[in-house]
Amino acid sequence: MTDITRLLNTTSAGMIAQELDARDKNGKDNKIEASIWNAFIKDKGGKTVKNFISVTAALNSITTYVIREAKKLGKNVEQLALEWLNAPISNSEIDKAMENSNDSQEVKNPKQENPVNENQNTLKNETVIVKDILAKAGLVFEEKSDLDNIVNKYNALSKYYKNNNLEKDARGLSLEDRIINYAKGLKFINFEKTVTENDGAVYDNACSDAKTFEELKAAYKQFGTEYVEAMDISGDGKIDAHEMFYTELVALYESQGDNNLVAKQKALEVIKKFANYNAMNLPEESDPLYDTEDMAQFSEILNKIGFLDKDKDMTLSPDEAAAYLLAMAQLSDKKNDITARESINADIAIMANGMSKDDIMELFNVSAEDADMILTFSDKLKAAQELLNSKAD
Repeated sequence: MTDITRLLNTTSAGMIAQELDARDKNGKDNKIEASIWNAFIKDKGGKTVKNFISVTAALNSITTYVIREAKKLGKNVEQLALEWLNAPISNSEIDKAMENSNDSQEVKNPKQENPVNENQNTLKNETVIVKDILAKAGLVFEEKSDLDNIVNKYNALSKYYKNNNLEKDARGLSLEDRIINYAKGLKFINFEKTVTENDGAVYDNACSDAKTFEELKAAYKQFGTEYVEAMDISGDGKIDAHEMFYTELVALYESQGDNNLVAKQKALEVIKKFANYNAMNLPEESDPLYDTEDMAQFSEILNKIGFLDKDKDMTLSPDEAAAYLLAMAQLSDKKNDITARESINADIAIMANGMSKDDIMELFNVSAEDADMILTFSDKLKAAQELLNSKAD
């Protein structure tokens, strides 16, 4: 089950809340002291608190305030949120509040002569760093929301690596490695968003460049790592149902016209409702969530992870994701690029598991040729799992 607070790292509002939490005398304890919070919301029309506000409550409040203030100022919501994300670092009122909340014996660092000017370009500098990382990997993102997502990921990961004094994580991945993996995974997620509207879309992945059997296995394992990184909010190297649900909800709301920040907040609100539900515990008839569109989508995701989850731990690992991607890529041929048709039919195959050809054709309105393709997916998935787990001769 996903802890909802893990989603704090996916929104600008969440990053602001965490930054505020880190600035009081108790450090990061999931509580923002009143002096820090009240100084932050002073010019944003927010409500003050007497003692403290939880980071989760702060996330919700900040999102409400930024949407309201953006309308009032005639600004883009996401851009205003990014401005606020930089504000906690340099806001003199907060600096003053933090100083007052700390022990009076604390000596101010003489090197911090001009913290406002020093930190005003923090966000800009991080964007430059991210663009440089992407450029070295040959990655280009046209949509601002994509770049903002990658910068947010960089912010969260850089704090994690810095706080734990890491050059590489337990998997041997550096911060730069993970940003590139995230960006590549995001590329594939963006491709999947287009498949229903563009049946000619093709995702030409690096697996197509493999020359040997071992290179092919390594390429797909890397592809699986990228796929997981794009949805892995907790940083545990796997995807659970709530993380996948959150990702798909954001994509849904963006397709309906919401900007990225609003889409994320709406998705977060839905995820909260499903926090205590999983494959073994779904809403019953007396529950308001029962028989809703959200429940139907959540159930589909549970079904998808259950279908692909070889070790039955209710999560999707990089190797399990790799097998899924390999089976998808070779659903209609032996090539390693992924076509829109293969992507769509792979998803149908998971939903239609156990159905007859006639039922698939009728229920999903597909041709006999597509139905035959869909019926082969389970076997292709098993073959892919065996191939990726096989040892070299």
